Amino acid sequence: MTKAKNNKKRAPKRYDLPLHRGSGGHLVSWTIGVMSYLTVLVMVLVFALTSAQSVWQAGLSGRMTIEIPYNKSNMVSADKQNDLVRELNKLSGVSARILSLEDIGALVGPWLGTGAALAELPLPVMIDITRADNNRAATPALIGETAKKTIPTAVLDTHEEWLADLMQLAKACRMVLIAISLILGFTAALTVAATSRTRLALHKEEVDLLHLIGATDSYIATQFQRQAFRLAIEGAAGGLFAALLTMAGIGMAKQGLGDTLLPGIHLSPLQWLWLVLTPLIAGVIAMVASRFTVLYALRKVP
Repeated sequence: MTKAKNNKKRAPKRYDLPLHRGSGGHLVSWTIGVMSYLTVLVMVLVFALTSAQSVWQAGLSGRMTIEIPYNKSNMVSADKQNDLVRELNKLSGVSARILSLEDIGALVGPWLGTGAALAELPLPVMIDITRADNNRAATPALIGETAKKTIPTAVLDTHEEWLADLMQLAKACRMVLIAISLILGFTAALTVAATSRTRLALHKEEVDLLHLIGATDSYIATQFQRQAFRLAIEGAAGGLFAALLTMAGIGMAKQGLGDTLLPGIHLSPLQWLWLVLTPLIAGVIAMVASRFTVLYALRKVP
């Protein structure tokens, strides 16, 4: 007796409507699959922009550069350059060093190539400055004044204006991508709603029969929402798999480029969780859209 009860509990829920018949099922799966594929890629781009912003802020936080412009008629001697570095290092929490040709070559390598004759180019002298975190004594104004006293032509670049513009651009791009993902979700919900109305019309006789034997609108809507949930899960799982294959293909294609021209995408465990949950989220959206559509349509039936 107990075994029979356990088997009954494990029995799958049955459908009282033949929802496997008629058009619309494959449309929902394919539409949700495509939408999920695009949404996952958009989410990856959002995560990549967020990660890139953190890297940019961490890399430029407390970093400044002093540039001594190239002037063939009035060259700044190496002794003068070293004097400036010593004066800067005397400041509290400041570390300064002159960038070598190898350092500059690594910076301009992606554009000029590794074989560029840098020694023959009219390049400015670059002094890299690192300021300790939470150091308010060595202000940019003090550093710039120290540089001007030693070498009047020296120019201080704090990178703040450039970084602010870059952060603003990244934020705008991220907002656009989020808007695109919301539009994709809304489009998927509309597709499920339209399909549910079509399937409800196709099975009008069966729905009327269920009403006659006492079935409520909520019970009938549950039949449709279960079917929509299953179709959405199947389609979204396929879209997620295709998106992961696309990401793997892009990763293999950029292996030879390095991280200079195209930064790598490294997702956190929480971000991976969001991607994995995409099919479930799509299923919930389809279920809610189907339920409310069917309930609204049934309430209008006399």
